[in-house]
Amino acid sequence: GSDLGAMKTSAVRDGDDYIINGEKVWTSYAQEAQYCILLARTDPNTTDGSGISIFLISTDLPGYTRVPVNGILDIHVTNVMTFKDVRVSAADRLGEENAGWSIIREALADERIGSPRHVRAALILDEVVERARKEGRLTQAALREAAHARAACKAALIFSYKVRHNRATTGDTGAEAYISKCLTVSAERAVAECAANLAGPQGLVSGSLADGEFRTALVAGLGGGSYEVQLNLIARLWLKLPKA
Repeated sequence: GSDLGAMKTSAVRDGDDYIINGEKVWTSYAQEAQYCILLARTDPNTTDGSGISIFLISTDLPGYTRVPVNGILDIHVTNVMTFKDVRVSAADRLGEENAGWSIIREALADERIGSPRHVRAALILDEVVERARKEGRLTQAALREAAHARAACKAALIFSYKVRHNRATTGDTGAEAYISKCLTVSAERAVAECAANLAGPQGLVSGSLADGEFRTALVAGLGGGSYEVQLNLIARLWLKLPKA
């Protein structure tokens, strides 16, 4: 899930097949999927990013079950996926055995910089500020908070461009994708707080702009790797700090 290195789902080699056992929580839109990309630990002696392999498997295999999880976003359905002695052909493995970490890092780097959530947050901010202005609730303190949220959105935008430029020129995003992800989460959270404060009691109403932004900001801190795990990766890969 959000901490891939702590994954425990196992894939044990059995001749030309693998036997998979484990569980994955918060899988988005699994109820629609005919196939899934599954990461499983093929080396039981590892506890981090090494020893992980990737499989492309059909969701109609015996032993696979899925249960929906009610979430805070009414339009977004997540699921618990369970694998109980699921037999998968070795031909369905993507890449070499135990070499899935580098593959998934590339894919997740694209996910972390590919969704311009900070742009949506900035549009929400503009709307709540304009409503507050029309209703005479745009105080100096509110303006300062809105300016802080706007700066957070702009920082996320600029850095995402920087990561894309580096990717285009060097072919690598490095640790900068994690920084970009954290900046986007920070921007969404800043806008959510500002929207709630500007809206006042109206912001507590289900379906309001503040309510919607709070919901999406919460999800932003989990999807594609949790905010806290991203900070750990930045500390290790960017700041070169030792693992705790």
